[in-house]
Amino acid sequence: MRSRPASIVLATLLGACAAGPEAATPPATPAAPSARGPQAPSVSAPPTKVDRDRFNAVAFASGEPVFWENDKDGNGEPSEGEVRSLLFHEAASSVVESVARVAKRAANQAPAEDARRQLIAEENAQIRPILVRSDLRDLAPSEKAMVRHLLEATKAVDRLHARQRGMMAVAGKVAAADAESRALFRRNWGPRCVAPTTETKPQCTAIQGVDTLPVDVYPASLQSDPKFCATLEKHPAQKSLLDPFTVVRERAGALVAVPMHEASTTLDGGVESPYRVDLEAAAAALDAAQVSARESDTALADYLKAAAKAFRDGSWFEADVAWSNMSARTSRFFVRIGPDETYWEPCARKAGFHVSFARVDKASLAWQDKLEPVKQSLEEAIAAAAGPPYRARKVAFHLPEFIDVVWNGGDSRDALGATVGQSLPNWGPVAAKNKGRTVAMANLYTDPDSVTSRARAASALLCAESMKNYSTAREASLVSTILHEATHNLGPAQEYRVRGKTDEQWLGGGLASTMEELKAQTGALYFLDLLQRRGVLNEALMRASATDSVVWAFGHVARGMVSPSGERKPYGQLAAIQLGVLEEQGALAFRGEALSANGTDRGCFAIRFDAWTKATEVLMGLAARPKATGDKALAETLAKKHVDAARHHAIIRDRMLREPRPSFVYAIDLD
Repeated sequence: MRSRPASIVLATLLGACAAGPEAATPPATPAAPSARGPQAPSVSAPPTKVDRDRFNAVAFASGEPVFWENDKDGNGEPSEGEVRSLLFHEAASSVVESVARVAKRAANQAPAEDARRQLIAEENAQIRPILVRSDLRDLAPSEKAMVRHLLEATKAVDRLHARQRGMMAVAGKVAAADAESRALFRRNWGPRCVAPTTETKPQCTAIQGVDTLPVDVYPASLQSDPKFCATLEKHPAQKSLLDPFTVVRERAGALVAVPMHEASTTLDGGVESPYRVDLEAAAAALDAAQVSARESDTALADYLKAAAKAFRDGSWFEADVAWSNMSARTSRFFVRIGPDETYWEPCARKAGFHVSFARVDKASLAWQDKLEPVKQSLEEAIAAAAGPPYRARKVAFHLPEFIDVVWNGGDSRDALGATVGQSLPNWGPVAAKNKGRTVAMANLYTDPDSVTSRARAASALLCAESMKNYSTAREASLVSTILHEATHNLGPAQEYRVRGKTDEQWLGGGLASTMEELKAQTGALYFLDLLQRRGVLNEALMRASATDSVVWAFGHVARGMVSPSGERKPYGQLAAIQLGVLEEQGALAFRGEALSANGTDRGCFAIRFDAWTKATEVLMGLAARPKATGDKALAETLAKKHVDAARHHAIIRDRMLREPRPSFVYAIDLD
């Protein structure tokens, strides 16, 4: 694939691509990767004692693949059994040496001298690494083999998503960079800083002088025009050019859509690197994984086999059928691998490669049993709010499953935070028949640091009486996530058409994404009253979930409304619309002279439940109607009124950003 060695920062992302196309192509069915999985390392004492939080911050900033989980023996040193070896980082010479380097850096680190690295330090100061550790030692030998193969598939997917992001074109420049810059480039899927106070500063970059990278799914020349997405949406061949599973290339002066398994990436110097190399690497690992999985889970094995085929020939809709046949009742594991979400790229049209691997939490079955009798009522309620021409349909989607994430890869491994719920697929026959799967990631944000931090942020913005309804129990946020993801399958969803056109065709990719997420998150507010009346929720949980959703909205408002390059941030904009409408309808009130629940900050938000039902009904109508009617002007007016006006946004941003943003890192115990 390459004419020169891959950089060390992309050793994980591009590792198999270093020696050229032939050497990079894996065998059809590889042997199980390594006899042993990642291990809890044996650690000798570092040169000096160091604070655990300081140690983890320094390791995170410099990209060292270790996390000091606890100081059980209280000796102030990262000892054996306390340090975890992390997945998806640069390879270390040894864990012992990595720990020693981190301890030395923590004890002796001097402030950066140049402005660029000072900004990177500012970026890192806004982030707290959070460990997701999974103990898989109880798995059967065949299941452990499957896990190892899935890890290899994930590495191939990481390389594929790095391709999509345009990262391969600058690999050589990153190789020569300092450790902090290399870590940022890997973590952020590109050179640009992404934390709230640094994402708008072009000088905050992993590569001096490189602000943004053109994504690889469109020609670089096209992306020099800030309105190129609108140009593509008006192109005579827009249907094929904006197909989610293709890349756009320029040939003989014309734009053409090329399936990903037939596409190539042009590297610096004009070398062509075919996508098929990494697609085949993923497929071969999945072939091996399905053999291991078949012993205990035939449904999962069937999906892995279908996914392997899709990586080779683009038959993603066939893989969706096999995937939809799994459920929390039939499988112990949750796997989703392939191209899905579109938020990562400027036009919000091309599906990004990702992996989610998790264990199924059977607690979701109780919620499925509770919601199954009322899900048709939810569809009828949203149809009433949307109004004509939309009519309630018979819904058949799977209700949410709870999963405990083991690792995320590719587009699912975000630089900041993580997705806590997802409804897939987004396109195709399974989506059209409403037979997709919805999941809630139950184990994320449940660590003590995340729980304490979020409660502290909530108390800085909520008035004391509203803070009483805030709950640190995970059920409050799970209800919100369940309803959000269920609502993706309700009302005018992805495959719904008005006069033959989808919402993306009526509204454009960025606005369509915003309105779809607004509809979904409004479901998390709107359906609470219905579920309480049906006896699914008691009043305390209803209020706790509503309060949790308001705090969720505060968090996304704090992250801003647009990306540095000017694209809409769907979650930030939907949060601004929700808060604006709730306040407009009297369900949320800002009391400028009152003290917040923390007793320090003046000015706070009160949630008024006497106005909640009517306000959320109005909000759902505003959210669903543009999708139901194809009314772009209505959607733009709604966004302009509540996003551009930015009421109280400065206060929300100031208080929420006191807390560091989480960045999840992953470790497993396998043997």
